[in-house]
Formats: sequence, structure tokens, C-alpha cells
Amino acid sequence: MNELPPFRVEVVVAAPRDAVWKALTDPAEVRRWFGWEYEGLEEEIRLIFVEHAKHEPPDRIVFAEDGTIELEEDGPRTIVRVVKPGPLADASWDDLYHEVVQGWRTFLQQLRDQLEHHPGTTRRTVYLTGEVVPADAVAALAARWPGPVRDEGRHQRTVAPPAGAAPGAGGLVTLVTAPPLTARDRGHGTLTVTAYDPDPATFTALERSWTTWWSTLTG
Repeated sequence: MNELPPFRVEVVVAAPRDAVWKALTDPAEVRRWFGWEYEGLEEEIRLIFVEHAKHEPPDRIVFAEDGTIELEEDGPRTIVRVVKPGPLADASWDDLYHEVVQGWRTFLQQLRDQLEHHPGTTRRTVYLTGEVVPADAVAALAARWPGPVRDEGRHQRTVAPPAGAAPGAGGLVTLVTAPPLTARDRGHGTLTVTAYDPDPATFTALERSWTTWWSTLTG
């Protein structure tokens, strides 16, 4: 992987700063939005947000790996920025495909969704990877999960549930592709589907449904 360049990723969350601060510093709350389900997620959260982080309340977290999370009050809302220091005036993070940068972009949208629409709920995720044609994946996602679009960049699109979506169909869906989303050459892609408080049977059905759909793009 290429060396991580300077970057800045930010999101505006319709929640007070104290609520956002708790979501960023309490490991149990971080688990509600950071990453996706896998066996080592709790350990990763502890390493990043506790053992290798310096909390400077009420608005700054400094990471051991030369980066920060900064909070800025904006009336009743909070601006959340993840920053790796450097010549940011020259940083084109929106055009950049780097797993760390795109990961933070995904995670901040998950943070926003959790605090604005599903506070206090338990999150489950379906995380899928494979080789896809980005333009075809975008079109297929728009047909299956037509919006509204919460966030979109050159390599990533995050879509909220469409109006009238059936319970258990899924929540926030994020597509990330290494080639630009408009590309017609096959390349690495990931899909993250978030569900909130699903019962085991509902989640199993959700996972099966999205996995089957994803296989039509990667097959």
C-alpha cells in the first residue's frame, strides 16, 4: 500500500458535541459505528481509540499514528474532522483512492447515521468484497437501493434506505471501488450494509439477500 498522504475527511452531524464526543471515546459507543463486523473489531477499537489515542476533551483526539479527530460546534450540530497533518491545501482526498481515507469517509457516514437516526441501537453489518465493474455496480445499487444518497465522491457512494423500505431490508449502504465509480474496467470493490437491532433470523436473511445480489456483480 502507498504511504498514507495528508488528508482531511469531515461530516456534519445533527447532534450536540457532547453526544459526538461520547460516540468517539467510549468503546461501546464506537462499536456502534466504526468499521464492520469481524472477530477482531473490539481489539482494533481498543488499540485505536483507547491505547493509542490521547483524549483532549471536549473537542480533540490525537492518535499515535500522527492524526487527529477534531470537533467543531455548529449551532446544534457538530462538524467532525479526521485529519492527517500535511500540506492540506494540496491534498485532493476526494479524488484519492486509499483504503484508510475511504475507510474514514465510510465510518463518518456510519457515525452520522447512528447518532441522527438510530441512537443507542445495536449495529450489525454485512461486509462484502470482490472485483466489480464500478459503473455497473453503481447502476445496480441505484436500482436496488434508490436513495437518498447521503454522500458521494469519486470512489464512494453512501445511500440511505429508500422511502418505504421493508424492515429488515437493510439500512445505510456504502459502495467503494478502487477505480472511479464511473469506470468500466473491473477493479476491487467493497459493499457495507448496516442494519440496526435485527433479530437473528432477519439478519441471516439480510446477509443472504445482499450476498446473492453482490455475487451477480462479482461473478
